[in-house]
Amino acid sequence: MIRRPSLLKSYFFIRVNRFKKKRKLNKMASQLIFDKTTSIYLGLLLAYTFASIFIFSDTMKLYGNYFVFLEQHAEEVLGFLAVALPVRYIFNSFREPGVLYSTAEYKLAFLPYRRGNIWLLTLMERWLKKLLIYSLIGAIAVLLTPFRSQLVFTFVAVFILFDIIMAIPQWKLFQQRFIVKIGVFFLAVAAIGLFSLVQEARLIAALIVGCIGLVNLFLLPHLFSQINWSKVTEINDYTIWRMPLMGFASKTKFKRPKRYAMFQNSKQNKKPFTTNAQIYGRIWKLYFVKQHALIFQSLGTLLVLVMVLLFMPEWLFSVGIAVMVYVYTSLTASFYVDRFSNDMIEILPWSLKNYTSHFLKFTRVGMLLLFVPVIIFYFMHPSWWIPLHMLLFWTAYHLVREMKMMKAIQWVTRKKASLQLEETMGTIAIICLALSGIYPFLTISSLVLWFILYRRNSKTSSFYDKERVT
Repeated sequence: MIRRPSLLKSYFFIRVNRFKKKRKLNKMASQLIFDKTTSIYLGLLLAYTFASIFIFSDTMKLYGNYFVFLEQHAEEVLGFLAVALPVRYIFNSFREPGVLYSTAEYKLAFLPYRRGNIWLLTLMERWLKKLLIYSLIGAIAVLLTPFRSQLVFTFVAVFILFDIIMAIPQWKLFQQRFIVKIGVFFLAVAAIGLFSLVQEARLIAALIVGCIGLVNLFLLPHLFSQINWSKVTEINDYTIWRMPLMGFASKTKFKRPKRYAMFQNSKQNKKPFTTNAQIYGRIWKLYFVKQHALIFQSLGTLLVLVMVLLFMPEWLFSVGIAVMVYVYTSLTASFYVDRFSNDMIEILPWSLKNYTSHFLKFTRVGMLLLFVPVIIFYFMHPSWWIPLHMLLFWTAYHLVREMKMMKAIQWVTRKKASLQLEETMGTIAIICLALSGIYPFLTISSLVLWFILYRRNSKTSSFYDKERVT
């Protein structure tokens, strides 16, 4: 009878050899970067950092009253974490499956080992790493801050709990199409908005954990059905072997596999062009695919900012969404200008009207995503001013976007025109939106601003028609 090695022995054999190889590569990279002199200065810096930890701990005691205040509101913070953490894992499912099941684990399943057991070991390894990391952070927080250890490790337990219960949903959601992920994301945000209407933080956390538990029970029997293993292993191989120190030493960038990029394999991209409009749509799709990391990072930052402001005073939320509108329109204008400085777009003539109209279609999607927290705010703070506030939000967005786009078109076409009126109207709209939380009657200005915007549509359209990129 042939004895085969246990699964644990084979699994640890892979892990140990992977660790040795990465250690060898990092050692080679460190030898290229650090010489003896640099190492001495680095050692002194680390010694100073270690000593400053104790100085920082003494300084923190001077602000004991602030920590007492935070501890008193710890239950509300826990409720916020219960709301925010599931959205974080759903957002991560756009890029990674959450379980580092790489090519090595996939080939190990060719031996007489069950794939489910290998996958479970990989997941347990992830949980163990997270436990060590969160526990280390918690221990440092206990040593450096006046927070009670019980409170700190309650937060640690919350992070670990959500890492456990969100593993299967993230794994399955990663396999779905982009439109399905967007739908689940909006559904989760809407459900969280409904839960936020409940004042009890513990009840909110219990409802969310209960719903995620039911989702896990539903997905568990279908854990390995319709899994694109090639996609999973290729993304995880990139995650495992993306070594920043080696990349810095060799001056090379680690790029994600393009084979599974967003829109990369869609059937729509393989169809021949039948109209000129399809050409402009395809051009913008390809550009956004290349810039997807920066786009997701920007949208994610703005979304997190607005979600955090939901739990702040109403006037601060109004200021936050005004800043969000201004920053988002500035980002979209910069993307528009950047597209004209790349490849063939810079030298070939294009119809500016068609080019701009298809670009604006994509920007509306991003603004609709950022508008979701605003809808949640309306549910949390019902008022008779909501219809006018909603009109003011979209009017301000269109006015500022119009001003930014006209400036961008002037830069592209190298033609100047007076935009003082557009800048004035955009500034007024942003100020009214920011102050609407303190003075709700300012939302009445949306009627006047909307009327001006409606009357100016013809001028804006003619502005795009006359200008051409040559």
